[in-house]
Amino acid sequence: MRKKLALFFSLVLCACALGAQVSSDPSHEFYTLAQSWELRGIVAKLPPLRPYPVAVIKDILSQVMQGGSERDTEAASRIWEEVTGKPWSAELEILANGATFNDSGAFMLTAIPRVTGDLSLFHDLVSFGYKLGFVGRTQKNYMDFNPLFTNYAYDAIQDPATIGPMFLYLDTDDSIAVGNTRLFAQAGVNRTGYGQFLDDGLCLNDTAYHAANFSLTYSARRFSYAQQISALGATSSYDGRLGTLLPNKFLAFHVLEFKVSRIFSFSYYENIVYGNRFEPSYLIPAPYMAVQGLGGNNDNLQMGITASVRPMDGFLWATDIFVDDIDVNGLVKFNWDTRIRIAARTGLIYTPANSFCSRVSLDYTIVTPYTYSHWEYDNWDTMRMSARTRNYQNYTNNGISMGASIPPNSDSFKLSVDFRPAPRLSLGVSTMFMRHANVSESLTDDEALFYLSSDEGVYATDGSVYEATAVAGGRQTYTSQNHLNFMTQAHKMYVFQGSVTGEYSLPRFKWGRLSFKGGFTFEYVRNKGVDVHMYPGGLVNKNKESDPDNPSYSYNGKTYSTPDEKAELAKLFKDKWAEGLSDSVDCYMYAGICYRF
Repeated sequence: MRKKLALFFSLVLCACALGAQVSSDPSHEFYTLAQSWELRGIVAKLPPLRPYPVAVIKDILSQVMQGGSERDTEAASRIWEEVTGKPWSAELEILANGATFNDSGAFMLTAIPRVTGDLSLFHDLVSFGYKLGFVGRTQKNYMDFNPLFTNYAYDAIQDPATIGPMFLYLDTDDSIAVGNTRLFAQAGVNRTGYGQFLDDGLCLNDTAYHAANFSLTYSARRFSYAQQISALGATSSYDGRLGTLLPNKFLAFHVLEFKVSRIFSFSYYENIVYGNRFEPSYLIPAPYMAVQGLGGNNDNLQMGITASVRPMDGFLWATDIFVDDIDVNGLVKFNWDTRIRIAARTGLIYTPANSFCSRVSLDYTIVTPYTYSHWEYDNWDTMRMSARTRNYQNYTNNGISMGASIPPNSDSFKLSVDFRPAPRLSLGVSTMFMRHANVSESLTDDEALFYLSSDEGVYATDGSVYEATAVAGGRQTYTSQNHLNFMTQAHKMYVFQGSVTGEYSLPRFKWGRLSFKGGFTFEYVRNKGVDVHMYPGGLVNKNKESDPDNPSYSYNGKTYSTPDEKAELAKLFKDKWAEGLSDSVDCYMYAGICYRF
């Protein structure tokens, strides 16, 4: 009761929201504008990691206000006022969310009170950005109101208090920075992003769940280096459900960027996910591949390269390749049907000057099977797995992927267009087509029966980031190790989404500013349910008295012994999974009003 009362009075005292602050939220509109300013040559070079400290933000805005167009200057002046104005703003946002699923529907009311601000001291040597508030929802299953494979907009997913019809969650972010525009250190609890593809990066996704981060950045005109360590939450190795969160899971990331010329730039980055200890060697600015080997560590290492080509002002061709694991020996022999676990995206971005169309982007993304996945053991000495296993090595934080929004064994095309027909009006139109298949459909009969005869909740077979390649005892499945398996499955899920969004702010008046926003997404899904577990454990019994090298199985009172009978049993579950697939037409909509004082 005390907890509920404390949260209630905090809500009343905060009763206070438009958007999170610039220096603590990488999804703030400033970062989209900053990319446009860089592409058009108004700003020379942006730091690699988002968000930026106040000193960097003010430096970028100053350059734009001095050398930008009338539209650029208006936008930069508006954000300058937000950053340099009063050190706090009280905000309140009310959202009405609706969703329809074929013949059914759902409604959710969301209230978001918060206090936000950007502060700087000692001539911007020290700066602090913060958001302190709550998210109150009338529904606990908030993802029912999100289109497929999109991240939730708020860092409010666990440990709610119940006040009347509302589930109340703490929603806070902050970032403190020390340094100048070239060399600075940052620490805070916030979302972070990297790469030219804003809000959906392959290695650090701006829209992923927040973490406790510490980073160091050196950003010069031709060369940049950034290093970050993040403290994450470890969840179930089976499905990522929160349950009991465990600490001591970490992500280490660093990147080298080179701007070769005005036209071409490239970078090399590495990430490593590990846990159950803190590894100080990953703080050293040296290749993680070498550092990992020196300590005898067996952590989850990935690496990537990016390349950007700007043939003319305002136009960018960007490519990002994220490598999780590849069979080098197989590729040297030109064997493409082998272990290739990568995520890759290539796309075009166009940001015209002095146009009501402010941005156009078109990209293609591919994520091969088992990318971002990694196995975990209860005990690495015995290599034991159980339904209680928590994963310290897969690419998730609090059960949410830190990489691409689409799951393994998927690809997508996305087109989005942003409009600014008036200074305080922004509109967006986007469309996305995606394919996804469950890699479990490619498993052999023996592999399928192994999963079926295992204990419930140990092995995922839903084709998600939780479906790993290893099983208890340190064995790797033959299918995952010797075949690519990309989109070779008979049943594929096809997703088409079309979205329209808009936001309009009234002129500022004496007591604050009022804005309105809304959006609508149409979604058609063919073969919905592909991402359901195909071979759930705990249903089939492996007969202990049978030959260990040629076991028999029992299911529903029937014994399956011969190869044909075993194939029949595996097919029984695969057919049952396929029968559960269906087509659906879903719609998601929201409308909201925001007041900022």
